[in-house]
Amino acid sequence: MKRLLAMVILLIVFLSQSSVAFSQIPEIDAGAYMLVDLETGEVLLQKNSDQVLYPASTTKIMTAILALENGDLDQVMTASQAAIDDIGVNGSNIGIIAGEKIKLENLLQAMLISSANEAANIIAENIAESREEFIRMMNSKAKQLGALNTRFANASGIHDESHFTTASDMAKIARYAMTFPKFREIVATKTFTMQPTNKHSKWETL
Repeated sequence: MKRLLAMVILLIVFLSQSSVAFSQIPEIDAGAYMLVDLETGEVLLQKNSDQVLYPASTTKIMTAILALENGDLDQVMTASQAAIDDIGVNGSNIGIIAGEKIKLENLLQAMLISSANEAANIIAENIAESREEFIRMMNSKAKQLGALNTRFANASGIHDESHFTTASDMAKIARYAMTFPKFREIVATKTFTMQPTNKHSKWETL
């Protein structure tokens, strides 16, 4: 999962360049990828870009989009036990505790910097009436962005046979995400320390 997150960060770095020139095609260790120009959408490089694959933590890009579109960064969200429990086997997390109250901005930082699965679940439960409704919103947004070969089944990217996408679709989603200044700010952040909460007096640095 961390490797996949590193791949999407690499994709975002590529997307942030207004112009790219290569003397030769770079070596990219991926079964499928797409490199596009952020401003024009021109496809610069691609490989198996329409192959259906499991998105893993790149799913969190869509979760962030919906949070930024529908939430308030200062909104305080409460972690449910279900959000804590449903992170998948050995799922990435930062140790949020049930009943913990955290601002949306901090949850986005935990989710995008440390790939915290429970943060994604908490966001989903607080942005929509239920996680099921949030997933419906994810799939609706994917279609709106032209990501027609994508289907989301959860907000964090834990493995599910019915949770899939393509490199082409993820390029469309990532390109849209990069139009949000807060998204660009967070994914460019190398380290971050969460604010104290009602359950944590201090945190390890993300």
